[in-house]
Amino acid sequence: MPKVSLKRILLALGLVLATAISIVWIIGSRRQRAAEQMMQDPAQISRIVLSAVQMWQAQNPGCPTVEQLRDAKLLDPAFVLDRWGSAYSIECTPETLKVHSLGPDHQPATMDDVLVTKRR
Repeated sequence: MPKVSLKRILLALGLVLATAISIVWIIGSRRQRAAEQMMQDPAQISRIVLSAVQMWQAQNPGCPTVEQLRDAKLLDPAFVLDRWGSAYSIECTPETLKVHSLGPDHQPATMDDVLVTKRR
């Protein structure tokens, strides 16, 4: 049986550790990019706002604003404004919940608006 020196063992362990660290870094970078892309997607954020509205309504009457959701700590402050700087608007009816982003032109009822609707 050949002798294995401590130096070779330490070198092998160092290579394994370096490989593991590289894998963790790559996975972390991909997750960070995915999170950043999600933060830029108004439809995805609208779905998050809708979930916060449902949690709010489980304990409160009426239809909240994004500011109320933020203040109740049901919505991260990063989700109050869309990527163009306009606040998301919320509409609650007995049949539906709607979250609306005005889009890049900041004007309602135009082609670039983002509207996410959930039936109750």
